Amino acid sequence: MYLKLGVYYDDVFKSGFLVNYMIKYLLFKNSIFLADFVLKYNLRRAFNYYIYNGWKLSYGYHLILNQFTTTPLPPVRCDELDNGNIKIDFNYWELMQ
Repeated sequence: MYLKLGVYYDDVFKSGFLVNYMIKYLLFKNSIFLADFVLKYNLRRAFNYYIYNGWKLSYGYHLILNQFTTTPLPPVRCDELDNGNIKIDFNYWELMQ
């Protein structure tokens, strides 16, 4: 059983605290269970369970659960065409109500 801690960063999930948990021989002789958690504003979880059989066929499960929030795009209203260009006008305060 191993527990690893670290710091994580990428462009989508930003920075976070990484917790990696690994258990060998959980259910079978050559099995490994891995759990990864990134704890921060945008939560990420990953679970792996596989059985390694050497040269024979190995199999396992891989599950990823991601959660992040983004701000929605503001409502866009095309008012008129001007010399082939489109004038776009939107009201930011309508979005906030």
